Amino acid sequence: MKKLEAFFQQPPFMENDQWTGAVDRYQSLDEFARKVEGHLRRLLSQRQPASLPRFRDWLNNQASLLTANAGPRYTSDAHVETNISQAFDWLLVRQPAIAKLDKALSEVWKHLDRDDAFSVIRADMEQIADALRADMYWQTTPDFPFMLGTLARAEAHAWAEHEMHERAKEQEARNDTWRYREHSLRQAAYMAGEASDLLRNYWSLSQQRVMLLTGPAGQGKTHTLVHEVNQILAAEGIALGVLGQTLSTADTLWDAICRRAGWLGTHDQLLNKLENEAANRNQRALLVMDALNETPDRRRWRNELAGMIQEVLLRPHLALAISVRTDYLKQTLPLLPDGMDAPWVKWEHPGFSGIEPDALLRYFEHHGVKAPVAPPLGEFGNPLYVQLLARSMRGHPLQHWLPSWLEVWRAWMVRLEEDSKDRLSLDNASRPEVMRRTMSKLAQAMLEDGHFNLLRNQADDISREMTGIDGVIAFLCSSGALIDRLENDEDVVEFGFERLSDTFLADRLLAKLFEGKVSKEEKLVVLRTALAPGGDLHPLASSDYVDHPLYFRRAGLLEALCLAVPQCTGAELPTLLPNNDADFRDWELSQAFCDSLRWRCRPEEFGMDGKALRDLWRRYSDRSNPASELDEIIRFALIPGHPFAMEQAIHPRLLAQETPGARDAMWSVNLVPLWRDEHSNLRQLVIWARDANLHDAHADIALPAARLLAWICATSQKGLRLAAMKGLTRLLAACPRVMEAFLPDFLGVNDAYVLEAVLVAVWGVVQDGSDAQAGTLAARQV
Repeated sequence: MKKLEAFFQQPPFMENDQWTGAVDRYQSLDEFARKVEGHLRRLLSQRQPASLPRFRDWLNNQASLLTANAGPRYTSDAHVETNISQAFDWLLVRQPAIAKLDKALSEVWKHLDRDDAFSVIRADMEQIADALRADMYWQTTPDFPFMLGTLARAEAHAWAEHEMHERAKEQEARNDTWRYREHSLRQAAYMAGEASDLLRNYWSLSQQRVMLLTGPAGQGKTHTLVHEVNQILAAEGIALGVLGQTLSTADTLWDAICRRAGWLGTHDQLLNKLENEAANRNQRALLVMDALNETPDRRRWRNELAGMIQEVLLRPHLALAISVRTDYLKQTLPLLPDGMDAPWVKWEHPGFSGIEPDALLRYFEHHGVKAPVAPPLGEFGNPLYVQLLARSMRGHPLQHWLPSWLEVWRAWMVRLEEDSKDRLSLDNASRPEVMRRTMSKLAQAMLEDGHFNLLRNQADDISREMTGIDGVIAFLCSSGALIDRLENDEDVVEFGFERLSDTFLADRLLAKLFEGKVSKEEKLVVLRTALAPGGDLHPLASSDYVDHPLYFRRAGLLEALCLAVPQCTGAELPTLLPNNDADFRDWELSQAFCDSLRWRCRPEEFGMDGKALRDLWRRYSDRSNPASELDEIIRFALIPGHPFAMEQAIHPRLLAQETPGARDAMWSVNLVPLWRDEHSNLRQLVIWARDANLHDAHADIALPAARLLAWICATSQKGLRLAAMKGLTRLLAACPRVMEAFLPDFLGVNDAYVLEAVLVAVWGVVQDGSDAQAGTLAARQV
């Protein structure tokens, strides 16, 4: 210590017994040692470049840091493959993308006739094949527009020839040769159409080399990007990633990225290094900038991102992936002049869409709980929700298969309290719910600070005051409740998930506001006042406060308040905002309110009766597509206890129609487009009932699902009707105890299609014989 003091008593720190000012600051000897080491490494790199770590080791170290910073957002042990990987294959021109296009083109070539009718198209296909053979790694972007034009002409010409061929001979003269050409023409048209779809979906990623990954909170954007970086490095590729929330505010964004990555040179040198390394491997390097919306002062990207993209695109072997939460796109991204194409390809993250059953099984197995037997609808496509639901259910079975977000949040907190007792020996009766109160105190401090994070030592002080022990923040970080990171060389902590953060922050805002208020009427008055001009919460009600800390989190806090306010006040949040009746579309409020309806189920979680709530929802929802609106109602219909549940909305309304024609006008005509949409709730329900393992299906889901499937059978589309009929039969056989409640309403329905489906399903239950009592009851009713 004496040597250290003597060191600081000489220039440049002190001259003639006078302090000249510190060159750097530190708070401990360990921190001083780290900073000295950093300065020494910089000096050594300038004088002895060979002393730097190998570039490959440096990339691996950065990937480890990225993984650590991602915290609970990256669940490597429960990774589930989704089709998002195909988008990255095209962005990075990886072998699977090249092979898939080659396969698609070869299928078209195989079915093109060898006669003169297709000679021009075959010549163009040969030209495409020659170009691809000459550039096997797509070092120069292939001429995708020419490919698309050729495929479009091939498809159109094949169908035209097919039509002429159909008219060429009479039915009795159609021999094997005729049938072979008819099949070949049809296959050529199909294959050309599929190849065109493949190109239209993906070729822009390969050409533009910049992906904008979007999606709601918890959709898996960070997990995907961290996984891609790790997978690329494991395959000896080149990848580097940073998280937006880890970037400092003191530098330009490029300098902040270099600082965060520990890169000692300029950002030009970094980009050149990535470019050269990738070029040497005939690959593209991936540069990832995740969660731009979580960067301190996210608006910086609006000024700097366009120029950053241009610098990346100057290097042909670089590809860039950036992610922004959908709610914050307009606050984060540069404003583009009218008519100017975006320099990125916007890609919506699918979450677990299409693989919900596999994802549920994987995550629930990982957390040691039994996955619910339920259709893969709604929030089961949200990885954050699936993860928290699985954690919250460990040892605490919830009431039904789709609990509300606040119920999951509370159950998760109970799980956290129990874990703290085991790992921290926190079982003091004088400190009940100590984790809940600690995290509430942290949220309150974040609100008062206005940055929505805390210095690590400040968080440690708060947790020590609340619990009486050390190590609580480390426990919360390891459990995923918090994450810690460096900001401007200082340790800070914040909540692990934005939805969790918004929930805690909204809880604290309301707790402070309602202090001393008991009745819902009192709380309603103070909340309305707080949202009015001049009120503490008015920045959330107006878009005129862009510099206010609350406005920075407006989208997420509005979502959290839409969930919490009805229980506290008995009113829905949109009805409390000033200018609620103005002819102005507040998209953030609309999205927050409509989204909140998917995360609620208990009667007390709604602030008005079903009819008034439907009117409010229709006002704030996008009603431009009747089929999409119906699909959302189908999603609500399967949530037990929801005001829009099957027994409250769809079922009684369809029963009340006097004729099949009246029912078709409001129902059946919209089913076919939903059946064709592979991501629709209707299709997911029907496919689940038709194909999934339905053993142990609970009555809470079996009854409304059976009613929906029966009404879906009203369609005249044969494929949909047969699939729904099979699903109905399987579901009733798996849970026959719902037959008593299900059958009476449908036996008198004035629709032959529906009645046929119900009778077939009843016969199937009787034939199944697994529940003789239910089968006997059903037979007697029929």
